[in-house]
Amino acid sequence: MESNEWNEELGMGFLTFANNIYNIGIGGESIHSDFRENIKSVILPSELSTIEANAFSNSSVERVDITSVGYIGDLAFYDCKSLREIYFHCDVPSFGTDVFYGVSDCKIYVPEEYYWNYYNNLAQYDEETIEIVALPAE
Repeated sequence: MESNEWNEELGMGFLTFANNIYNIGIGGESIHSDFRENIKSVILPSELSTIEANAFSNSSVERVDITSVGYIGDLAFYDCKSLREIYFHCDVPSFGTDVFYGVSDCKIYVPEEYYWNYYNNLAQYDEETIEIVALPAE
């Protein structure tokens, strides 16, 4: 898909960012309010370094795939009530404050080798809010 291509097949929204984007959110590639209400799945590029504060807050996103990221800002997924799955394909990033505040019943899938890194960094969330699941090495 092209950068920021919107696909409404079967009523589901998908958003894929091009590989030349390094920051998402205020000051980076912004998620337009029209997308926030309809987006279902997001695939983030491997060159991504930062997900800015409030980048996906109050969106209807259900699934996020993150290949690489160094930092996820404060409240980045604030009040994402539909968020059910996040797939990290990298070591644990630095997390801002209350990144997943208002999220519940979400599974975070992480590489098995980094499970304890994620577990320790996300210990502030109870298992009813965030469940960390180890993915076996491929």
